[in-house]
Amino acid sequence: MSIKTILVPMAGGTRSAVATQCALSLAKLFGAHVTGLHVRPDPRAAIPYIGEGMTADVIQQLCEAAERDVLESASKARESFEAIRQAAEVPLCETPAGSAGASARWTEEMGAETDVIACYGRLADLTVVDRAEDDDEDAVFSILESLLFVSGRPILVAPAANPPAITGGTAVITWNGSMESSRAVAFALPFLAQAKRVVVLSAGKTPVGTPSVKQLRRYLAWHQIDSEGLTLEKIGDPTGQLLLDKSHELDAGLVIMGAYTHSRWREMILGGVTRFMLEKGDIPVLMSH
Repeated sequence: MSIKTILVPMAGGTRSAVATQCALSLAKLFGAHVTGLHVRPDPRAAIPYIGEGMTADVIQQLCEAAERDVLESASKARESFEAIRQAAEVPLCETPAGSAGASARWTEEMGAETDVIACYGRLADLTVVDRAEDDDEDAVFSILESLLFVSGRPILVAPAANPPAITGGTAVITWNGSMESSRAVAFALPFLAQAKRVVVLSAGKTPVGTPSVKQLRRYLAWHQIDSEGLTLEKIGDPTGQLLLDKSHELDAGLVIMGAYTHSRWREMILGGVTRFMLEKGDIPVLMSH
């Protein structure tokens, strides 16, 4: 797999700045095309919920005010994207024939944010998203889960601070032998080929009937990727914390993992590795379900 199309969803203002920087940096590395996407909610969609007991004039005023807010948010998102694109010196381009290397474009759609982003994500080799913060955690998690469960493509969760060197350093694969982990590794091959060091990290023994760490390392070798195997004994801390701590110890610039390898309801109740890495992880994470 090669990475030639990258999607970066843009919220209003500068909220998505780090994700945009990551996306454009990767575009320059892989010679890819970045689509900056902003989804504008339809102000009229709220009328059935706010219209009862209100006059037509009041409803019209509310819709006009909502439309102004929507347009202002879209304008701020576009300004942020343009400023970062220009600083990265990535040219605008609308067609593949007009680009020999990295390129970018801006687009806006109206509709339900999670649905539109997941739809665009189905035709992106990679979607780069920012990490949730306390003030918008629910909204960001809805987008992340929609991309993971509906798009069928990988996502890269950018760190909250300035993006580190994602490629060219140490890449850590968290391996449990699951289908989701396997898909994540396959999607990550372009990143692994760029890494100076690849570590396959497992917590305890790989379940019976699933590919072992040794088998994964043999698979990587066929792609000319050298790797090391490292097994952690699960002692005390939750698995997510152990994996994150070890990734820090290895100075990882990227963590690769399958997302929601157990039931989503079970992970929500018990506190799964996926949720932990999305909430607490401060290293870029490439995920696939």
